[in-house]
Amino acid sequence: MAIVWRMRMRKVIERAATLLVLWCLMTLQALAQDWVYVTRPGDTLPKLAERFLAPGIGWHELALHNNLQRREALKAGKRLSIPLKWLRRQPAPAVAGKISGEAWLRPSGQNRFIRLVPDQKIGVGDEVRVGSGRVEIRFADSSRLELEANSSVIFNTLSTFANTGMVDTRLRLNKGRTRSQVTPLGQPGGRYEIATPNAVAAVRGTDFRLAQTRGQTQLAVEEGVVQLTANGVTHQVPAGNGMTVGQSGASTFTLLPAPRADIPPVFDSLPVELSWTAVAGARAYRAVIIADDETGTLHYDARLRTARARIEDLPNGRYILEVRALDSQEIEGLPIRAVFEVRRAAAPANLVAPQASATFRDVLPVFQWEVPEPGLLASLELARDPEFREVVATTPFALDSQARPPDIPAGRYYWRVVTLAGEDAVAISEARDLTLIRALPAPRIIAVNYFEDTVKLFWRKVQGASGYVLELARDELFRHIVRQDELSQPYASLRLPLNEVFYARVRARGSDYADEALSEPVRIRVPPEAS
Repeated sequence: MAIVWRMRMRKVIERAATLLVLWCLMTLQALAQDWVYVTRPGDTLPKLAERFLAPGIGWHELALHNNLQRREALKAGKRLSIPLKWLRRQPAPAVAGKISGEAWLRPSGQNRFIRLVPDQKIGVGDEVRVGSGRVEIRFADSSRLELEANSSVIFNTLSTFANTGMVDTRLRLNKGRTRSQVTPLGQPGGRYEIATPNAVAAVRGTDFRLAQTRGQTQLAVEEGVVQLTANGVTHQVPAGNGMTVGQSGASTFTLLPAPRADIPPVFDSLPVELSWTAVAGARAYRAVIIADDETGTLHYDARLRTARARIEDLPNGRYILEVRALDSQEIEGLPIRAVFEVRRAAAPANLVAPQASATFRDVLPVFQWEVPEPGLLASLELARDPEFREVVATTPFALDSQARPPDIPAGRYYWRVVTLAGEDAVAISEARDLTLIRALPAPRIIAVNYFEDTVKLFWRKVQGASGYVLELARDELFRHIVRQDELSQPYASLRLPLNEVFYARVRARGSDYADEALSEPVRIRVPPEAS
């Protein structure tokens, strides 16, 4: 009897254990669908319902779900379970961050792409395409997505669970390469997923790269764990590992380790030469340099066969270097990241042309100079005085060694070139003088009127003329000038003998730096009947 009793008790215990395990699993599953809120002083069920719950769900349901009496006061520190499906969802647009190169946005429901600019909002259904360069996208929970060149992403879901701190972010990577830095999502309601034509990557706080190229999805995990689901199978991919999914199935690999390097913090001259230790098994290396500022400008992106890089041209500023080893399949390994500065002193430019004291008529030439070092920005300045207190024209700073200034009036000027390294290192070249002479437009006599023995002539006003000279001659070639009148207005009145022929012309007079211009002559004859 004792043996039978012990066997029955053993079965009872086994059944109880099985039921306990099932109850635990069911409880865990239920909890996985609930968000837990810890009450604070002053909380009431109606207030919490208004703050968190979707329309149509009231505080009564919240009370029943947590086995609370409806009039029961809430003490601080009490844990309340709220089903995720009850939580109110709110739109949480993404925002474009740093943009380097060309990027476009296609708003949901539209066919046209528009230029993507920093701080532009990105909504559900929008598509972002990157041409050359890269784009940073920021999400509501401070997670970040970086899109590299020739990438395309559609934003399928962008929402938050009201006042919980949880976000639901789901994207589709059509093509290209991305890097995601995902803020830890905390409770189970948060989600960050990127779908590709081959797989879905889901994370809860990690740093990983995902690419869709040549019909394959490639995942590389730098921190944390990524769940990659393909063909109905979910794989847990830890840091330092990756997975490729294509038509032939899925395969895992180990990422090459990060190179080691001792990068100087400051470079005071060009070229910038960088080197790092070779990585065993590396076929090549990829080195990327971006500006460590609000622009995030991509300055260098190269595949290198050796463990060194030489950058000939890099403006003053602060930069982030990222180097990865590439294995035999061109898969990028773990990165080394370093920050450095280029801090060069500016050097004055050497002026080439025009030479000092040169004179030009009507049009200024192209100004030329030489910069002593590559990477220096240069700007041409023209002024009316040698001290450059009255600057009349400048050109934008650019990586150029020549420029044509804008149109300026006739006169004597001085020119020089200002070189710039970084934001505040400036050098100024010597100054040279020049003279610009402009020809005035020729006056045109438009009317000749006779009244008795008086002739009145009218001509068009000449822009830039300081006055006029009326010349009167007996012959058409003006070999015998009989009269010259200086005038300030574009007209003249002459008393002439009757029935005699004269020829008149008008000269426009300008400044010391303007060539005078003559009108076409007109024939004048006071008719005898005017008397």
